[in-house]
Amino acid sequence: MYSEETREEGDQKVAVLKRILRSLGVEDEALDSIRTEADEEKRKNAEEGRRDEETVKEKELFRLLNALNSNLFGKRYLIVLDDVWEDNEWSQRLDGEETQQEKTHLSCGFPKGSGGRVIVTSRDEGLAKKIVGEEENVQRLFPRSDVESVWEIYKDAFGEPMKDENGEVVKDAAGEPMKDAVEKHVIGEDGRPTKWVVNPRYPGRYKKELMDKSGGVPWAAQMLAKIEPLKNDEDKDM
Repeated sequence: MYSEETREEGDQKVAVLKRILRSLGVEDEALDSIRTEADEEKRKNAEEGRRDEETVKEKELFRLLNALNSNLFGKRYLIVLDDVWEDNEWSQRLDGEETQQEKTHLSCGFPKGSGGRVIVTSRDEGLAKKIVGEEENVQRLFPRSDVESVWEIYKDAFGEPMKDENGEVVKDAAGEPMKDAVEKHVIGEDGRPTKWVVNPRYPGRYKKELMDKSGGVPWAAQMLAKIEPLKNDEDKDM
């Protein structure tokens, strides 16, 4: 969860939250104002002689969590915390209501009850259990060696069988549905609808590339299906 980029930004918890907020469209100017507000609150309390045991970083963290919660509230969301390795209480028990008592706990940034989900990946099973809580929330991902099963996972996540201009499933020369041809409709960067198609000229090479990129991990194959179709030098027109 803490990449080299977050390390360079200083406090790792703050950096992680800022990265998530930026991905949600929050501008750097708004993030800077949060830090300024935390500084001003600490300074004002000191000038007025008020007892204030919170550090500026803790105040900033609290505000960032509130901002994250506000941006996600009422929405269905999927947050992926990839390759978590550091064992600390901040990210543990994301499913537990009791952690809400700690106002700077990571779980405070994720509103409950709107269909939101958080996926955590880790090579440390013990740490993963601490984070997700219940055993039933732990999914052990073992790479598959069967190319066809990974290909089926990819196709199911990608879209639906490719259809012709009449809306009929495309068939091969023998009149059978083309099992390796799938499509999906997406909105392009220009705001216009477009169609992505996977119809490899050389299915064997395409499936090998999928295995190479996913490592045989089902979740990775599903994620690859969410981006543009894979391409290789032999299938320029896919």
